[in-house]
Amino acid sequence: MDDEKWVIVVDDDISNLKIAGTILSENDMRVTALNSGTALIDYIGDGNTPDLVLLDVLMPVLDGFGTMKKLREELHSDIPVIFLTADENSETAERGKAMGAADFIRKPFEAEMLVSRVQRVLNGHAKPGGPSDETAAVIAANASLSAPDAPAGDNDIAKISMLFDEGDASRGALLLGQDTFGTIYRYFVRHMQRYNGSAYKVLFTVQPIDNDMTDTELFTVAERFGERIRGTLRNSDIMLRYSPAQYFLMLPMVVVEDIEKIKDRIVKTWSLDEASSRVQLLCAAEPMGCVRREMPEVNGLDWRYARVNLPTDKLLEDTVTDFFNSMQGRLDRLNGSFEKIDDPIALDSYRIEVHAMKSSSAMVGLISLSGVARLLENFAKSGDTAGIRSLHPIFAEQWLTVRKDLGTAFGLLKDDAMQADGKAVLPSLLSVLRSGIEDMDIDAIDRTLTKIGSYSYDERTTALIGKLRTAAMELDDSAEEIIKELLQ
Repeated sequence: MDDEKWVIVVDDDISNLKIAGTILSENDMRVTALNSGTALIDYIGDGNTPDLVLLDVLMPVLDGFGTMKKLREELHSDIPVIFLTADENSETAERGKAMGAADFIRKPFEAEMLVSRVQRVLNGHAKPGGPSDETAAVIAANASLSAPDAPAGDNDIAKISMLFDEGDASRGALLLGQDTFGTIYRYFVRHMQRYNGSAYKVLFTVQPIDNDMTDTELFTVAERFGERIRGTLRNSDIMLRYSPAQYFLMLPMVVVEDIEKIKDRIVKTWSLDEASSRVQLLCAAEPMGCVRREMPEVNGLDWRYARVNLPTDKLLEDTVTDFFNSMQGRLDRLNGSFEKIDDPIALDSYRIEVHAMKSSSAMVGLISLSGVARLLENFAKSGDTAGIRSLHPIFAEQWLTVRKDLGTAFGLLKDDAMQADGKAVLPSLLSVLRSGIEDMDIDAIDRTLTKIGSYSYDERTTALIGKLRTAAMELDDSAEEIIKELLQ
């Protein structure tokens, strides 16, 4: 397509690249994914000129700010840039905008919000935010619902309701053109995909059976029918008028059996009107394509929150799978930095890695895990290595517990998974055990040894852990030598 917009997404996290790429591609944009700022500079330097760049701020080697500087000063490029980051510091946004960024989007982002902000910049608006005046007018004129029973934080349908309530709420839905109907229809479907899981559409068509009926008379009867439909609406239903004698009902949270009851109730009400003898009422119902399957229960994972960021089943499951597959490697890298945490370079690497873990955890709905990562990131920013040492073992254990739960729920665990988990978590648990031995806290020692024993290990490690249990519980000095041997 000649008018297709080209967006480059730059992020060192493959999951973020896939999510943004999928969302933008589904909204008729051409997307190129790059995994580093250096790759972007090389790509633009080779003569590629996209319409927009989505640029992650916190990346190793060359961060977003450094990339932006090179883009402007060395390549003299004026390609619009939107910064992406999970950083909650407002100074980061101000710095980005001072460098000429068109906008700043925090991760994890909602799909609808990402598309809206990108489209605003692509359309030449310097400061995205909310629908354009034209879009707001269309929604206000054509959406017909009272204040919905919407969940907290749900802005899409609530926004439509607010706009409509500012208008004449007693009117019937106005006649829609094909494009306008399609826009509002897609908007509603996306909302349903996020929050409620299923929806049906019911099309009512009023047709004359009286050959002498004029178009004007038919449309007048159809408007009266529209008012009857309005009387059946629930708080979250939407009515749209598709043609002078056709009405669509969009009905969330219904099951197939309810559709016939809804139709019967409307037809029964309509039959009380004497004008109904001059027309026939046709109706058809079908799913709106957003029936969601139940996701397996995983302790600590809020699927509702995850669906806000990942609005389709496929995107949600692909992202969770990618997240699971990355978990072991991420923890290995974090543990590597943790072992050298007094080194400023290792501390900075720790900060970058735990920042990414914070962002990706939140994206898939692991809010508690993301919160612990955020605390560790703050410790790293302030140089509080003591805080990191106290919290890191807890985070590492929680991270692996979630990995095990995800792997079990989605059938992703391999036979050697528990051994890999044990190898990854052992250094952190041994650090906790050392503290318990130093404090001569038998209860803490026993709890830590129990956690250590809950994983699988190779024969050598298993034998050493058996010796360690005896030595540690007896507060024997040999425990330290065994710990050192296990860490080799």
